[in-house]
Amino acid sequence: MSEILVFANTAAQEQAAAVIAANAALQTNDVLVLGEADVGFHNDGEPQIEILTQVRGRECVVIATIAPYAHDLVQHSVNDMAMQTLVLLDALRNASARIVTVVFPYLGYLRQDRRSGKVTHRTAVSARVIAEAIEAVSHRTPHACAVEIHALQIEAFFRTMSFENIPALRTIADLLPVDAYRNAVVVSPDRGGVDRASALKGHLGLQDLAVIYKNRPEPGHAEAERIAGDVRGRQVIIVDDMIDTAGTLVAAARFLREEGAARITVAACHGLFSGPALQRLAEAEIDRVYVLDTVPPAPGVIGHPKITVLPVAPLLARAIRSIRQGESLRSLGKSEPR
Repeated sequence: MSEILVFANTAAQEQAAAVIAANAALQTNDVLVLGEADVGFHNDGEPQIEILTQVRGRECVVIATIAPYAHDLVQHSVNDMAMQTLVLLDALRNASARIVTVVFPYLGYLRQDRRSGKVTHRTAVSARVIAEAIEAVSHRTPHACAVEIHALQIEAFFRTMSFENIPALRTIADLLPVDAYRNAVVVSPDRGGVDRASALKGHLGLQDLAVIYKNRPEPGHAEAERIAGDVRGRQVIIVDDMIDTAGTLVAAARFLREEGAARITVAACHGLFSGPALQRLAEAEIDRVYVLDTVPPAPGVIGHPKITVLPVAPLLARAIRSIRQGESLRSLGKSEPR
C-alpha cells in the first residue's frame, strides 16, 4: 500500500474529502490521506498557508478549484482562489514534497484562450497566464489535469508539465435518470459545442443531434438564427461545458420552445450560477438542469426547484488512479455499451 497525501485550497476542501472516500471505494493500492495544513487568508485577504504535515519526499496530490467561493457570509473571488492555490503549491515545493499531480475540478480563466475580443484582437490570453503561473510555482510537478476544459488546445499552454483534460460527459451520462433522455434530441447551443453534444449523444446511445446557429448583430450580442435538426414535439437535452449567468442558455431554451421542443433538459459540467442565473433558470422554459459539483454550489443552488447537482468525486478518484498507473485520462471518457 502506498500512502498519498491530499491537500486542497479553500474551495476544494469538501471535494478533497469526497475524493478520498471515493478512492477508498475503488480499493486501489494507493491510500489517499488528507494532509494537515493551515489554508486560509489573512484579514486583508492575502492567502495564508502553512503545511503542518511532514511532506519531505512524500507523494502528494493537490486538489484546487479556481472559482468564486462563499462560506460563512465571506465571499472569495476566483482571483482569491487562484492566488491561494499558487501559494499552496509554493509552500509544498518549499517543503520538498513530491507532487504527483494537481487536480482542478474547475480551472477558471480558460474562456480567454485566444486573441479574439468583442471589438479588437488586443485581448489578454488568460488561459496562458494561469498556465504559466501554475508552472512557475510547481516546476518539479510532472502533471496537472482539469475537468472538461473549455477547449482542448489549452493543454498546449503548459510547457514544462503535462496537462490533460478529464472528460466528464460519460460521468454525466451515467448519472442522468433514464426519463431525462429517453428518445431525446441532443442539442448544441452553438457550433463550438458540436463535439461535446455528439459525445454525450454517443454516451446516452441516442440517434439525433441538433445545432443552434447564431448571428451577431453587434459585438457582445448573439441571437439564435436557425437550427440544424428537428426538435418539434421531442424531448431535448442542451449540452454545455458551463453555466455562468445562464443568459445564453435561457435564450437557447426559448428558441427551442419556439421550434416546438416538448421538454427541455440541460446537462452542463460546471455550474457557476453567477449573478441572475438562478432567477433566470427559475423563470425559464427549462424543465431540469443537471450539473456536476466541480464548483462548490453557490447559495440557492442546493434546493433550487430545477437544479440537480451530480457528484464528480468518483471521476476525480479514477483520474488520480489512472495517473498513478500511467494510463491516459482520455479512456475515462470512452463510451460503454448501453
